Amino acid sequence: MVAAPVEFWFEFSSPYGYIGAERISAVAGGRPITWRPFLLGAVFKVTGAKPLVGQGEPKDSYFRRDFVRTAAFYGLTVKMPDRFPFAAIAATRACYWAEAHAPERMGDLALALYRACYRDGQSITDTEVIASIATSTGLDGAALAAGLSEPAIKQRAIDAADQALAAGVFGSPFVTIDGERFWGSDRLDQVERWLTRGAW
Repeated sequence: MVAAPVEFWFEFSSPYGYIGAERISAVAGGRPITWRPFLLGAVFKVTGAKPLVGQGEPKDSYFRRDFVRTAAFYGLTVKMPDRFPFAAIAATRACYWAEAHAPERMGDLALALYRACYRDGQSITDTEVIASIATSTGLDGAALAAGLSEPAIKQRAIDAADQALAAGVFGSPFVTIDGERFWGSDRLDQVERWLTRGAW
């Protein structure tokens, strides 16, 4: 019997989502992963939650320090993008274009986009940048760029937020395993134990 995939929900404007994306493959221990980008803004409209930044001090400065510190804890070097938070619509659509045309590459593209943003400081709101990143993962970057405006791809990105809410997802990163929910990159150790030893 093939194990059901680990569902990895994330928003590209979520720095902790980046940390989760770097760790999820090792944590999953060979179990298949379903990569699920979604737009947190649409979820926040329903839940009433707010972004990590923009709520004032001392929370804003704490978040910025904590992200760098947490990334370093896991051996990651990070560089916050110049504009944060940012609209992740294009990057999200890009992943769903990959899912439609080369699903085996979707996870590679998601991780490459995250690395370009939080490791290399690139703007993943720029279609040309996204196309270049897609090409580096073996996708047809030009076709992907053109596909970002396809109605079906636009709708798929919209639907992802509704699917996230239906799955009980309200933040990024978020992992679901057979209906069990884990929120935050700091819960991935629990995810790993759940997968290797079972429920407790």
